[in-house]
Amino acid sequence: MKNKNILALAITGMLIAPLTAQAANVEVYGKVRMSANMADNGAAAPAESSTLSVSSNSSRIGFKGSEDLGNGLTALYQAETDYSFDDANTFSARDGYVGIQGGFGKLRAGRLSSPYKMTTASLDVWNDSPGDYNTIIRHDTRASNSIEYSSKTKDGLSFAAAYIASTVDDELPVTAGNADRDGISLSATFTQDKIKGTLAIENLGQGTGQPDDKGTKIGVSYQLDNITLLNGIYEMVDDGTVDNSTIYISGTRKMNNKYLLKGAFGSRDSTSGASDGATFLAIGVSHQYTKNVEVYALYAQVDNDAGSQLGLQKAMDGAGVANETASSVSIGINMNFSSM
Repeated sequence: MKNKNILALAITGMLIAPLTAQAANVEVYGKVRMSANMADNGAAAPAESSTLSVSSNSSRIGFKGSEDLGNGLTALYQAETDYSFDDANTFSARDGYVGIQGGFGKLRAGRLSSPYKMTTASLDVWNDSPGDYNTIIRHDTRASNSIEYSSKTKDGLSFAAAYIASTVDDELPVTAGNADRDGISLSATFTQDKIKGTLAIENLGQGTGQPDDKGTKIGVSYQLDNITLLNGIYEMVDDGTVDNSTIYISGTRKMNNKYLLKGAFGSRDSTSGASDGATFLAIGVSHQYTKNVEVYALYAQVDNDAGSQLGLQKAMDGAGVANETASSVSIGINMNFSSM
């Protein structure tokens, strides 16, 4: 029996060895983003307004790699999926693409976070937590059927452009109502010394005879000193029905090498006469145990006007309640892993 086990291990090793060699440049990676939340959506009695929940805040797993093509060219690929640790809806698609890069920049095609989305992603100090700025920032897009070009940085300036083909009816024949659903997303970023500035626009078609869904976003980040970082975003969105503007301000301050104070404030106002405004707040502290493990405690809330029903995206599945405040006290952990 012992000899049979040794033989089985030897055969398995012979089979796996060439596969491992072929996949040597494949990186398996992921992010675990979990929090326990005491959340309240402000619902009136007899409805239950508060609950203790566990949320998986955009946890993910992915595979990516590259292949040297020679002459300064490299082929790229990535396949990434959301992995939910807290319920049975385990998988959902995130960014996945194939691409090529070289001295000209980078060209990718697939399902991509748009340039509009990525241009201010680093300004979200509570990203992937119940304090995520997507509660108040509205137009961030991850789109299938995307073709994107991003330039290399020169003299601090870089830009990106994506064409987003319709996914509603992307096989011929296209029905009349589903025409004009393509979109574009453009961004430019300038970095110099301690300051970073960004500008992005996005225009998404909603179908024949329908107004486009448009967004414009300006972002600024300034490293005040070695321990203080300040960020600001101004966004204007018009989807043909709702027209509003949002200001988002955030910052971090190092207490020491391990502890970081984080705060964010956002305010959305209607520019079309609707009472769909809201204010957002997220404040707390994080502790970096190791390079790959961070824990945090935060309080987040969104205060809705009469025409607004925003809920904290990562802490509660449902929407908030008009004229009420949705809030959450959360304790969370962020873990990163990689095979490289």
